[in-house]
Amino acid sequence: MTRLVVSSGRGPAEVRRFVGWLAAALGGRLGGRIVAWEGAEAAPTSVVLEVTGNAAPWLGTHVLVATLRGRGARRRWFASVCEEPAAPLPVSLGRVRVTAARAGGPGGQNVNRRSTAVRAEAPALGIAVRVADTRSQAQNRRLATARLEDRVAQANAGQVATQRSERWAGHANLERGRPVAAWVLVDERLVPG
Repeated sequence: MTRLVVSSGRGPAEVRRFVGWLAAALGGRLGGRIVAWEGAEAAPTSVVLEVTGNAAPWLGTHVLVATLRGRGARRRWFASVCEEPAAPLPVSLGRVRVTAARAGGPGGQNVNRRSTAVRAEAPALGIAVRVADTRSQAQNRRLATARLEDRVAQANAGQVATQRSERWAGHANLERGRPVAAWVLVDERLVPG
């Protein structure tokens, strides 16, 4: 399965309507289905298609030659088709190394004689936390593991945000010219032209 993004760039309503028509046309030709739709139903800014056919010939700029604004107005409308950026692999905690040490600070003789502070690290990720919040090593171990899991969750959220911003930046990368396919509009349906 390949995921394609059909985008209008940041174009007007007419080119967004073209995106909806183009997504339907490509979905029919490549045996695909729509998995994401950004924008209004009749005029999406972008559509994500999941297709099974060979999408390579369809990647690039597509042009619609149609008078959508009336006589004497613009007749060429451009939309882009590109592969969706690969989803980042989620970071997993993996193997955790836990070591104990003397905590120091307040807590009486317990912190001076026993190793109650805990350092938990995920060597594969290069993330480590040190916890000396309580006078119990078992409680500090649970806290350290929970904090380490939080740090991994933050790393995963950062990757998702980066992918979302890359997809949004792809809207600005619409090249107007040198189309890979030209289309004409016949009864609210696209026909290769």
